[in-house]
Amino acid sequence: MHTFRSKKGKLRKLDVRFTHAYVERNSFSNFIASAITTGNLSRWRGWQGVYEHPNLLVWEPSACTGCSGAITADFTWQASRDEVERALAFDLSCVTRFHVCRTVEQFLPSAAQLLKEDRARFSRNIDWRLPCDTRAARILARDSDLVDLAIVKRIRGEEGEYVIVDYAPLKVLKGRNIQLNNIYHRRELADAVTTNNGGPERTLRIGAERIVFLGTLFDKPDATSQCAVMPDTPEILTAALEGVAADRSAVIGQE
Repeated sequence: MHTFRSKKGKLRKLDVRFTHAYVERNSFSNFIASAITTGNLSRWRGWQGVYEHPNLLVWEPSACTGCSGAITADFTWQASRDEVERALAFDLSCVTRFHVCRTVEQFLPSAAQLLKEDRARFSRNIDWRLPCDTRAARILARDSDLVDLAIVKRIRGEEGEYVIVDYAPLKVLKGRNIQLNNIYHRRELADAVTTNNGGPERTLRIGAERIVFLGTLFDKPDATSQCAVMPDTPEILTAALEGVAADRSAVIGQE
């Protein structure tokens, strides 16, 4: 099954699903493989896989309601030719071969291979942390709901594993103009040191001007990334603006 959606002559959505069901030895198996365009990868911002290949996300195969297994590849409009081919490389021989495919990975083998490569690479660096660099800024700006240039106004102490921060917004780079108060950051961010204007300083320093990348949870600002606050250097700001411009969530993948 495939779905195309266009607007004013331009492709806005591509959704390809391959479903195969068979009965063997009195058991029923139903596999689903799908490839879907997306405007951004908001739910997975900060993941190592998204940092490594920010325009193609392959979900770990899983069981689903009414099926034996499912695998999905999400890809953005900036995906390379190779990434698009990986996402759409369904193995149709799973339907016609004499011995049926028995795992969902066999139905979307190129995408599944990417997962295998990621697992091998990530297992060699189990202590990996998202580097707060221009690449991360570009991805976070694309995938965040709110991106603001703001001043750290108040750090109101600690609560468990978190510090609570109020910001004074200077300029909205993405999203709505809302109050950035009671933002919970993990405690390690309070101790993090960044380089700005030629010297090291705390990332969360009262009076410091920062770029803040936030999601929303129940319509409230929510900081989930370990790089949710970054210095407003020209390089980081330029990368953030590029990321904002790359977000197509308003037109791609929307019903």
